Amino acid sequence: MNQYHQKTNKSDIPEDCCSLNMGQSNCTFSDNDDRNHVNLQLYDGGITKHYYWGNMAFELSSMKLAKKKTPILVDHDTSQRLGVGTKATFDDKFVLSGTLLDNDTAVGIKADMESGFPFEASLRFDPERTDMEFVKEGNKIDANGNTLKGPGVLFKNTIIMEGSVVTFGALSNCQTELFNKENKMSATDDKLTVNALNASNPDVYDEIHGAGQESGVKDGIKEMQDRQKEFQAAFGDDPEFCLAQLASDVSFADAQTAYIAKLKTAIATKVPETPAKKDASTEDPGKAEFSDGADSGGAPGSNLVGEAKWEAEFNASAALQDEFLADQVGQKDALANYVAFMTNEQKGVITGRYNKGGVTNG
Repeated sequence: MNQYHQKTNKSDIPEDCCSLNMGQSNCTFSDNDDRNHVNLQLYDGGITKHYYWGNMAFELSSMKLAKKKTPILVDHDTSQRLGVGTKATFDDKFVLSGTLLDNDTAVGIKADMESGFPFEASLRFDPERTDMEFVKEGNKIDANGNTLKGPGVLFKNTIIMEGSVVTFGALSNCQTELFNKENKMSATDDKLTVNALNASNPDVYDEIHGAGQESGVKDGIKEMQDRQKEFQAAFGDDPEFCLAQLASDVSFADAQTAYIAKLKTAIATKVPETPAKKDASTEDPGKAEFSDGADSGGAPGSNLVGEAKWEAEFNASAALQDEFLADQVGQKDALANYVAFMTNEQKGVITGRYNKGGVTNG
């Protein structure tokens, strides 16, 4: 339910909450012989449930009109002037009596009434000049001989600005007609809305709302735990990076992209090792004489080509494994990165030359 007891800033009250159809409201002709006079029953003295106010009522004994002549409009639209209210009674109900104007709007409404159209009536009050007695949940107060149970509000010294003829009141039929910010009514469909459910069945609304909040909290905790597990499995070898990505609330895909970029930067900035020169004095002259310049029993993969050669070289070289961060990303991924590097170098994508001691430019 709304935190009604905190609504002390009257300027924040929604416009539609000051234009209300209260209980059994209607619009009828005052005199069967004079069809220019109408009565608008604007409030029946009872208690009405409202999506914003909760249980609400107006204190009949203190209600009053804002001026001697009160506007009678259609749908609270100031451009649709219907008549002038000149008399009000606040006995067991609030009834505004007045005379219809001689314009197209009034002629049309009168014709519809004569044809039996069941118009309702709705009042608009001035919240700035009206006293509001809020009733907290669990408390109750007397309202025109009825018991108003909290949460809700009892309006006292209510100032009535105008009365309107409406097709549906603001609280009728699941709010199939709603007030907009321009003080006009706009037709909508008859789908059940959250506000409509709250107005018509506040107990059901509270139960659903509470269950939804509890479910949302549980889902949120599970989602957070699953996210932490996913990141830990992928980036657990780099705790600082893992925590930074979790804290920044990025997607897992974006975190993967950032991690790959970090590895590439590490590879690019790693200082290459200088290969050790082979001492010619240790070479067997007999082997050298009958060889093509490569030691058949020397460098790993010397008899292989392409990826098979690179794989053999990588697996046999601790320096390569260290260079491509096998201890951080794993042997398999480090090998894949090395093969990709050699492939791109061979294609000329990477401007560099590979030697067994590392990667050098030039």
